[in-house]
Amino acid sequence: MREFCLDEGRGIRQNRALHRLCSLMRKMEVETVVVEELPLSHTSVARETSALQSVYSNAVDIKAHRFTFLSQKITKAKEALQLPDRSFLSSAVLINFTPHSGDPYSYLFRAVVALPRYKHIIDGKSYYSLLLNNYFHIYKTFDCEVGVDNGDETHRFTITGTVFHQQNGVTSVCAHAAVCMAVNNQNLHPIRVIEPEDINFTLGIDHMAVRLKEDKEIYHADVEKVLRDFNVSIIEPPKVDDYLYNYLESRCPVLLVFTTGDDSENHIIPIFGHTLNSDMWTPEAELAYSKETTNRFRMYKSSFSWVDHFLIHDDNFGMYYCLPVQAIKKPIPGKHRPLRADFAMLIVPRNVSITPREAERASMVVLTGLFERLRAERVSFDPWTDTIARSRPIITRTLLLTKEEYSESLDKTDFDNKTFSARDRRELTKGLPPRFWLCEITMPDIYTANHAKVIDFFYRCDDSIGRRSSVRPTARIQKRWIEKRWIQIRFPGVLYRRNPSSVVKLSVKSHYPLFQFPTDQSIPAW
Repeated sequence: MREFCLDEGRGIRQNRALHRLCSLMRKMEVETVVVEELPLSHTSVARETSALQSVYSNAVDIKAHRFTFLSQKITKAKEALQLPDRSFLSSAVLINFTPHSGDPYSYLFRAVVALPRYKHIIDGKSYYSLLLNNYFHIYKTFDCEVGVDNGDETHRFTITGTVFHQQNGVTSVCAHAAVCMAVNNQNLHPIRVIEPEDINFTLGIDHMAVRLKEDKEIYHADVEKVLRDFNVSIIEPPKVDDYLYNYLESRCPVLLVFTTGDDSENHIIPIFGHTLNSDMWTPEAELAYSKETTNRFRMYKSSFSWVDHFLIHDDNFGMYYCLPVQAIKKPIPGKHRPLRADFAMLIVPRNVSITPREAERASMVVLTGLFERLRAERVSFDPWTDTIARSRPIITRTLLLTKEEYSESLDKTDFDNKTFSARDRRELTKGLPPRFWLCEITMPDIYTANHAKVIDFFYRCDDSIGRRSSVRPTARIQKRWIEKRWIQIRFPGVLYRRNPSSVVKLSVKSHYPLFQFPTDQSIPAW
């Protein structure tokens, strides 16, 4: 790649993102790379190269190359026409610009990279599967193209994965790259594909008058302004470690802001997924050895407790890195000052004002009260609910869902091979709002081994009662909020509704598979 990466070829600097891309391609057993030089008028680079020309008043030489990585061996680019989409591993555009009075600079302007997968051979045939225990939530299928027959013909194909952007330090900084990656990789909001120049336009940056880093810094307030301009809601949680996972698993893009060097220097990265260690010892041990057995909030653990890494992109280093969860809980030691995660920015649907933490705590409050009342009335529980009611630990997994998404999840079978009837489905969904928090309540073994739940707890996500007050609400006010916001509870064999109060019998009477979005881990093992 040195012949195409001019600054590295001349020994000026090393492009870690490009090296990371090539390393991933080797891991995914790349066989062929098709290289094309793109004209500066090409639609994929026209705005970017025009911005560079504005900065340097056209006193700059620019070259753009596109690299198409294939898992199949071909000798001529035209042979790519016969390949299925699964053979395309990445489509990346590298831009070099050399000011007439300076050194060259190279950067990955855009790289669509398939989700990391490994090759295995069964009966002499090759198959590809996602990496074990890697869970991606922010990704989609991208339309790409490669020129063949000297560019006279174009072959269009798709790659299911994520798009990576790298700053150039002149017309874009890390904030541009992070926002483009967060917005362009998500499916939750109907936003068009954006480029760094869309961000500059929103911020009113004139490249002929302003040079980034020298004349203008991009702060998190600027990032928030840009995101709101794309008609999405932004949440900045008070504690990053307690909130990120629930939103991330709900397919809400997450931007994590680190302080580096002195307090004026920030670095921002997007999070796309997580890794999960089902053999983690600490979640159960912390509950078992805790002395606070009477506090109901010490009797449960979030499924976040089994997450050991977040899956991220860093425009300085590349794509699909693992960030240890501990890195967001305490500072990472540095040479002068520690690198610490200061805050996060969550891109969420409109009108989502209630946090997943409130929904989880509400589930414990409501269930504890309900169990006590039913015991007093001598009502017997099913065996699975009885185990949860009498023992600890309890595991909660909280997701932001739409009514349609939950309805689509009701077509599976439970542990006893029973399914919900058509009547069950109508009863379970008829009282639900368009969007809500779903708390799935289960036990450690059922969660880690069976990927199943026992109870579904439904809670509102859009009620803003009391949110305008800066005063911490009293326990009585919090209880009143909970009483108004919880919707219904599904137990094995029965549904309890709050308003109007009613009890409905259901046909599924055992533990049931955890909710899964249609796109989650759906890449076929080719």
